[in-house]
Amino acid sequence: MTGAGPIPPGREARPRGHPPQPRGRESVAAGETGGSPDGPFTADPASAADRRTRVRLLAALLHARGQSVSGADLAARLGISRTAIWKHVEALRQDGMPVDARPRRGYSLAPEDLDRAAAVRFFPELLEAERLGRRLGHTVHWVPEAGSTNDLARRMAETGAAEGTVVIADRQTAGRGRMRRFWWSPPGGLWMSVVLRPRLLPAQLPVLTLAVAVAVARA
Repeated sequence: MTGAGPIPPGREARPRGHPPQPRGRESVAAGETGGSPDGPFTADPASAADRRTRVRLLAALLHARGQSVSGADLAARLGISRTAIWKHVEALRQDGMPVDARPRRGYSLAPEDLDRAAAVRFFPELLEAERLGRRLGHTVHWVPEAGSTNDLARRMAETGAAEGTVVIADRQTAGRGRMRRFWWSPPGGLWMSVVLRPRLLPAQLPVLTLAVAVAVARA
């Protein structure tokens, strides 16, 4: 049996056959995340999950149009605890979101109180939403009836339709909602789809829904 020699400086002792362990967490390049590694969105799964939860939380509060929503109601909608709701609200407030919290009433956020600077700081993708907004409606296609305006818009996009092209129908016979559920679309409604080519990652796309909700509420 031979004795082990001294360990050279700068090397670690480890069992034979075991690969070296990483010394620390490597930073993620900004181009892979859509933002700065130090910004609000990173590729870290926990951070991405928290961010999605806060987007949904903001959407729920904005949908209430300034009316208070209880912590229990928000917890049930988002599938998390009331304590988690409180922590997410505090994180949003620290980022400049003017979420109002009142004992025994809940939380509220009116669309008109949403500060653009705070929103862009928390969701830099809103700058991309603004860019897309400036391109909307330069080309509008109207049809009295369509199976689905989504299908029409998709075919137009595949044949080179300009970004911002709007497709409107007075009636849809095969409209679809979330999870491809049937969407009742009788005459008298506003049934439309828009061709967009956002420069965003899939995980960032829910912010567009939030931006549209705020824009409609303010219109």
